[in-house]
Amino acid sequence: MSKNIIQRFMKHVRIDPITECWEWIGSKDRDGYGIFFLNSKPVFAHRFSYIHFYGSFPDGLVTDHVCRNRCCVNPLHLDAVTVEENNRRALPFYGNGKLGTPRTKCKHGHDLSGDNVLVHHDRTKRGTVRQRVRCKLCEHSRDKNRYRTKKSI
Repeated sequence: MSKNIIQRFMKHVRIDPITECWEWIGSKDRDGYGIFFLNSKPVFAHRFSYIHFYGSFPDGLVTDHVCRNRCCVNPLHLDAVTVEENNRRALPFYGNGKLGTPRTKCKHGHDLSGDNVLVHHDRTKRGTVRQRVRCKLCEHSRDKNRYRTKKSI
C-alpha cells in the first residue's frame, strides 16, 4: 500500500491516551464502525488497519474489537476470530448503546439473564453478522399480539 493511503487513513485517527484506542473520527456506519474509502469503495476502517499491519485477513473469520470500542482501529486491539467466538465475547457488552456497560433489563423492566434471553444473529447489508439480544417475555407477548391481529383480519 502506498504511503499516501496510510497518511490519508491516519488523518482520520485520534489516539486516546487513556485507553490507547485509535478512534476513527471519519465516516461511520449506523452501528458506529469506521468506514474508509479505498479506491472509491467503502471498507471497514478496522479491517483496513488489520490488513495493513498484519498483512492479510484469515478467510472465514471476523474482526473482534478486544477493547469493545467499535470505532477503534488500533491493530493491537483487533483480533481475528470466528463469528461464534466474537458473539461469545460480546455477550456481556450488548445493549444500551454504551459499549462495555452490560444491559441487565429490557425496556419493559424484565431481567435479561438466564432463560429470559434470546440471541438473534442478523446479516447486515455488508454481509457481516450482527448479534441482537432480546427479552424472551417481550418476544412472547409480541408474538401473541401478532397472532391475535392476524387472526382478526
